[in-house]
Amino acid sequence: MAHIGLIFAVYFTFKFFHKKQEQPISVFESGNYNPAKIFAIFFIIFFMFIFTKGIDVLTKTNSYEIPFDGPNSTTEERIKRFVK
Repeated sequence: MAHIGLIFAVYFTFKFFHKKQEQPISVFESGNYNPAKIFAIFFIIFFMFIFTKGIDVLTKTNSYEIPFDGPNSTTEERIKRFVK
C-alpha cells in the first residue's frame, strides 16, 4: 500500500508542477482545494510520522524485564520432534 501511495504522490506532484501557471496563486486565495493537493499534504505528514516512529524504535533500548536467552533446544532437536 505504501508503494502505491508513493507512486500516486509522485504522479500527482509531477502533474501539478507540469501544469504550473505563469502567475501562481495561493491555494487559500483561489479556494482550489482539490483532492490531489490534500492527498499530497496528508502523505507528507504521514511519511514524517512514520519516519520519526522508525527513528524512535531504533534509538530505544530493550525495556523488557525478563531477558530472553534463546530457546531451550536446538533447531535440529525441534525438527526431530515432528519428523520421525
